[in-house]
Amino acid sequence: MLDISKRKEFLHKKFFESHGVTPSQVSAPKRAKMWSIVFDEILPKIIDDKPDRSNMINKLFDRFNDQITPFVIELKKKSMLNDSNIYEMSRAQTLSSANAITRSVSTKLGLFWEDVANLSNNVVSTELEFGIKIQGVDVITFHNNNLYYTQLKTQKNTLTGSQADRVNDELGIFNHSWFVACIKNNSSWTYSGKTPRLLGEEYWSKTTIKYNDLLDNLYNTIQNVEKLANS
Repeated sequence: MLDISKRKEFLHKKFFESHGVTPSQVSAPKRAKMWSIVFDEILPKIIDDKPDRSNMINKLFDRFNDQITPFVIELKKKSMLNDSNIYEMSRAQTLSSANAITRSVSTKLGLFWEDVANLSNNVVSTELEFGIKIQGVDVITFHNNNLYYTQLKTQKNTLTGSQADRVNDELGIFNHSWFVACIKNNSSWTYSGKTPRLLGEEYWSKTTIKYNDLLDNLYNTIQNVEKLANS
């Protein structure tokens, strides 16, 4: 199998063959649509040959925990040094470190869903597999013979209301797209645009990732962070 750099080189050649320009010669929104034309042609065959790695979800979360553990410890140490918020200014160490840790871990989790979804044999992260980032798209999900350009958020209220128009612009250019909240909880949707929304198992059931396995690993990760924050 070709390494990422060779795959990227191959796809850039396909892009030029299809459009007569290189990706760097067009703007990001236009480039996203042009990439979709390339991927619509070649990605179904690539997905046919992609192995299913969903059984590696435990190891993936273990690696995530190993990566965030020193990060959380360092955040806790630095939580009182900068007077960058009212908790630090008030010398409220518990609240200050909790504020820093929850924000930072949430950000890292938001990026991590792409790695999780990419374990499935019908999901492709173009960035992880080919070194190609499509604006507004985390993964492409092959379902019912269609490619769904998919944006992944942790939960329904991750997106701020002011970002809805951007999501519409980013995902609205594709023939098929989904806006996904990866975890179902009792929060309310902050996105109400035209792109279809999927929640929790509604999305994961369309992949080979078992939602209960995902939840078990997520809970263990959050409990690990809780122990670090309280130690």
